[in-house]
Amino acid sequence: MKNEEFKDLYMDLLNMKYKGKSVWEYFNNNSSNLVLTSAPHFIGELYGENKDFKLMVVGRAVNGWEYNFEDCVNSEDILYKILNQDFTFKDIEDNEVKGNNGTYFYSRSHFWRLIRKMLESYGEGENFNKKIIWSNLYKIAPRYSGNPGWLLIRQKLQTYIEIIKKEIEINKPTHALFVTDIDYFNHYEKGSQYPRFGEQLEVNEIDGFNYVVAKGKYKETKIIVCKRPEFRNTDEMVKEIKKVFEEEIK
Repeated sequence: MKNEEFKDLYMDLLNMKYKGKSVWEYFNNNSSNLVLTSAPHFIGELYGENKDFKLMVVGRAVNGWEYNFEDCVNSEDILYKILNQDFTFKDIEDNEVKGNNGTYFYSRSHFWRLIRKMLESYGEGENFNKKIIWSNLYKIAPRYSGNPGWLLIRQKLQTYIEIIKKEIEINKPTHALFVTDIDYFNHYEKGSQYPRFGEQLEVNEIDGFNYVVAKGKYKETKIIVCKRPEFRNTDEMVKEIKKVFEEEIK
């Protein structure tokens, strides 16, 4: 099985209770108003070639991710399918992918435009899409609608955090950019009963920047949390993010 190191963590997510059922039961029940999906982190085939700039990019969730779980009959089937998924980073290069829910245009994605320009700023624009790790904070999400609600997240928030930590520990990116804004990264206040990514990744919220909202270092990985790029100047975002990476995190 691919991603063997993560199987217990993902099984913990699949077995949590949600609206009267185990989460895994929502993956292949298309008669339900709520159909869920999941994807692991993906590693580009050229990731790590530049030892000085190995970038991990993290979004909020995998909502809208189309993957066929309909032949699965139990949690083990779902787990196997999740962890053995492949993602062709060529999809980003080709700009558009057709699915049951319409066509997704990578060329129109503010998220991927930011990542492309980030790589270009480090001289890694050629084949930029193959040089990254792509992950998300929350690995279980609605298949046909928006980001998961907090009812689906909060009871296993520590598990989501452990998955991200393990992804960093195993793959050792030099830089990690969380394009999530602070509300999804640290949703709950300090001192609440719920854990926070910030404390466990040693990332602190900061002021004084237009786009960067938190910075820190976990193990040897420099980490920045930035605002979402929609309706913002991508070039200015890249300049600020690069400045913080190079001058503010030692």
